[in-house]
Amino acid sequence: MATQKIRPDIKLKSPFGTNFTALWFGDRRSLNRRVMLISYVGINGQVADDYGADGVRYPIDIRFEGPDFETKVDEFFKACNEPGKWEVIHPTKGFLGLQLLSVTENIQPVKDANGVNLSLSFVEYIDPKKMLTAAQLKQLFGVKTNEFNLKQASKISNMSLKKFSDRKTFLDYAESISDKIDKFLKPIASVNKKISQTIQEIQQGIQTLIFAGAIKPLSLISMIQQTAQMPMLAIRDIKTRLQLVKALARDIMNNGDNPIDIISGKTLQIKAVLDETVLSSMLLNMGTISLTSTLQTKDEAVNLIEETSSLQDDVNEYLDNIQLQLGDEPIEDQYLNLEDVNNDLQYLIDLVSSYLLTSSLDLQVARFITLPEDTTVFSVVSQYYPEGDFETNLNKFIKDNNIQGDEFFILPAQKTVVIYG
Repeated sequence: MATQKIRPDIKLKSPFGTNFTALWFGDRRSLNRRVMLISYVGINGQVADDYGADGVRYPIDIRFEGPDFETKVDEFFKACNEPGKWEVIHPTKGFLGLQLLSVTENIQPVKDANGVNLSLSFVEYIDPKKMLTAAQLKQLFGVKTNEFNLKQASKISNMSLKKFSDRKTFLDYAESISDKIDKFLKPIASVNKKISQTIQEIQQGIQTLIFAGAIKPLSLISMIQQTAQMPMLAIRDIKTRLQLVKALARDIMNNGDNPIDIISGKTLQIKAVLDETVLSSMLLNMGTISLTSTLQTKDEAVNLIEETSSLQDDVNEYLDNIQLQLGDEPIEDQYLNLEDVNNDLQYLIDLVSSYLLTSSLDLQVARFITLPEDTTVFSVVSQYYPEGDFETNLNKFIKDNNIQGDEFFILPAQKTVVIYG
């Protein structure tokens, strides 16, 4: 028998944010359709009227054990009273957004005094405020992104730049951050000739305003947003886009050229609002990556949710630090967090999470199999793809594992192969 690398534990996060890790004892996913069967006089059989599917149900069996298992069980039971969505990292299905229906505790102090088993019943969660499919969420993200960009640019354009030195600082930093965007994202944009040409024209517009000394914050912010976001549409590769988005965000927050602890006043305020513009665009880019990539596995969907959340935490911490540093400055020189704009950004991030959750229900689980002995491609396919057309499964296995050369005839022991199913 081959060894399957399936995690023995399951992670659950309650609606109010309490995290639990338990042993996973298995589950039985099920789905019912809402079908009305109608019988007519004189007609043999029944007419089926299909009203669609109910939510997928997940009866999950878990176990808490260890020296403090009673405390863990009590905390878990308390969390079961919380209304709303549970987030579950499932050992084989990855990230799931679920609604808890019931929980049953099975205590057997004589037979089993070292732990407690719990039987949970979940149903897939659909946000009652949105009630949208994945396709509708994708369309809504595009509309709301345009609205966010306009609102952010309009808010920042109202910043006071009365002094010549302030205006010069704004233009200098706008040029600096525009150069950073070009440095990090040009490798993506250059792949698509039309997008690359459009971005070059926008960059020329930025340079024209800067060289002319024209203080047009609304125009500059809008053009910076476009150059920061448009490259994501040039390619569909997840890894490349993710790496460059994170690299640009890290470069801005590391402040190599202008450390935030040695600048202050209006200079730091200007840096903050322009940094916020690009960092917000990077968070929006995480959404674009999620919506325009071909996700193959649940793990990829989970990873994008986690990467977006991690970047958002870093951005919030960075901007909060600037806000604290400017707290003693005159009000016109402070960096004031744009609460309503940030709420819009949070809404967009939530939309992407909803999209990934909805999409992940149809994605495959990747299983990594370590072969215990020499075998053949045909034997592995026969064992791990019991259903479907054999030739189709064979071609899929060869492509997924990049089988070449002698491996067509013999797969060596200890080779790790991936099975999607």
